[in-house]
Formats: sequence, structure tokens, C-alpha cells
Amino acid sequence: MAHVTLQQALQTALAHHQAGRLDAAERLYRHILAQQPRQPEALHLLGIIAQQTGRHAMAVDLIRQAIAVQPQAPEAYSNLGNALKDLGQLDAASAAFRRAIALKPRYPAAHSNLGGALKDQGRLDEAIAAYRQAIALDPDYAEAHSNLGGALKDQGQLDAAIAAYRQALARKSTPAHGTGPANGAPHNPAPANELDAAPRQRLDLAPNLAAAHSNLLLTLNYHPATTPESLLQEARRWAQEYAAPLHAHIRPPANDRHPDRRLRIGYVSPDLREHVATRFLLPLLRHHDHQQFAIFAYANVAACGPIPMRGATLWGSRMRRRQS
Repeated sequence: MAHVTLQQALQTALAHHQAGRLDAAERLYRHILAQQPRQPEALHLLGIIAQQTGRHAMAVDLIRQAIAVQPQAPEAYSNLGNALKDLGQLDAASAAFRRAIALKPRYPAAHSNLGGALKDQGRLDEAIAAYRQAIALDPDYAEAHSNLGGALKDQGQLDAAIAAYRQALARKSTPAHGTGPANGAPHNPAPANELDAAPRQRLDLAPNLAAAHSNLLLTLNYHPATTPESLLQEARRWAQEYAAPLHAHIRPPANDRHPDRRLRIGYVSPDLREHVATRFLLPLLRHHDHQQFAIFAYANVAACGPIPMRGATLWGSRMRRRQS
């Protein structure tokens, strides 16, 4: 493959990547690497796709190969840290983020990513400092404000956490930061320019802000100044912002409407394993009239084994269900 053809292939792969056509992008990245195995941008961006699709060990290997070719790439170190963090290797992740910051001190995403690793290690003071550094570098960094809110909430600083969540929501029009193709090819001017101009594919801001707003609602529950009326108002705001736009996509129920049929009830939660919420839920499930109701539990988690209970078993992986 001629050099210009390789560059064209990389540009096309980037376009697929940004548009969310990950299979097409991956095929092109691999085609490029078949011709030039040490092509750093293709290695790095293929690693990002592996990370996006849950293949974290592969992501670590590919991004490390890219770093071996271009060891001065801060974006690669930051994305390596994200992959290591998802593997639970928090010390290694923190080291990768710190290396990214050493190479590029004014790098808000790396500071915020470092904060995430520190938070997962329980080092809340350091995490808060890292998030605040990210915000100092980019005051409109909505995700960093949201992450700061989570760390402050865990530290019991409810007023400050609520303020941080509100800052995140106030900046909802700002592009997201973090892992994604936009951090991809800093040493190749043409791909980098295209990436900078393109929207971030993986970290679309709306889901991040929906989570930030949800965390705000959770934190308000613990704040002594919160009234039922103010909590309801904020919940309605969340629904209007994030739930109402989905109404057009809700299909009418196609189930049997015979009045004597057994009614199906579904419970959806990420807390159907060892979380205390499960312990409160078990008596409810046990005492349902199972002659009248078919009960389904959907565990919205990455992996979940069986949870025995009298008369039923909960089981789930991501949105898998178990009937009782």
C-alpha cells in the first residue's frame, strides 16, 4: 500500500469510527496494520475500538504497542489508563494517567481520568484535587464537574456535590472529554485535524449528563434542606429532559389483554446481587401472589451469578432476566 493510500485508508477508517461504524473502522485499521504492523495511529485507534467494545486486555496490548512506537503520545497514555482501569488495575492506570499529564500538563481529560482511578481506590482527597485541576484547565468540562460531584458526595460534602452536579448540567452543550477517537492521532496532522473537528462518538454527552442529573437527584435525597416538593420538581425536570424525548420510540404493548391472564411484573436494577437494596426486595418477591403474577428480575450489571431465595432464584447478566 502506497503511503498516500495508507493515509487515505486511515482517514476513511476515522470517518467510520466517528460515525459509530466500528466494524468497518476495525476492518480498515487491521488492513492498514497488515501492510504496516507498527503504524501507531492504527494501533492506537484499534485499541480504542477494543476498549469501546469491552475487550480491555486487547486494548491494553494494542495501545502499548502504539506507545512503543511513539512514546511521547499523551493521548495514548490516557487511553491506556482507561483500559487498565476497566481491568481493575488501578495502580497501573494511575501511573498511565500521570505519564500522560507529565507529557502534557494542560490535559484536562487526563486529570479527570486520574481522578476516577483515585476515587476507585478510595483516595477521595486526591481524586477531588484531580477533578478540580481538570476544571481549572477547562471550566466548561461538564464530565469533570459531574465526577467531582460524585467524589464530594462520597465524602459527605452534599452542598458542594449538588453545586458540582448543577455546574455539569449548566454545561451540557460542551463536547465530552475522555476515551474516544478524538484522542487518537496527535502525531499525524491530517487525521488529528479531522478528529478535532468531529463529534466524540463514544462519550456522547447526553448519557453523561443524564447520569449526572440522576446523581443530583440521589444526593438531594440525603440533603436536610431538600423538601418533597423540590425533589419532585427536580425529578420532573429530569423526566422532561431525558425521558420525554424517548416517548416517540415507545411501542404500544402487544401483550394479551385478557383480564384473567397472569399479570407480568418486571423489576430492573443494577443492585440485584450483594447490594442492600436486594435484601429489602427479597421479602417483596417472596410474598407476591405467584398464581396471579409472573415476576421477572432484570439485573442491569456486567455479570451476575445465581442468587438463591425461597421459592425463586434471581439470575442475570447485562439485562438478562430470571422468572419466578
